[in-house]
Amino acid sequence: MEPVKARLTLHRTGTPQVFVPNHDGKLTATKIAVKNGVIEIDGARDKTPYYLVRYP
Repeated sequence: MEPVKARLTLHRTGTPQVFVPNHDGKLTATKIAVKNGVIEIDGARDKTPYYLVRYP
């Protein structure tokens, strides 16, 4: 599996939290910053193919 880089823009109200699960899908303490509704993911940097977006 090749790592992916992407920029995602969320158009939902509220401030999401983006977590980086490990390869087994278990949550880790690592979070991705969200700036103005934009999330930048990088599978090579984060060492995972999974991301979880949660709205409180």
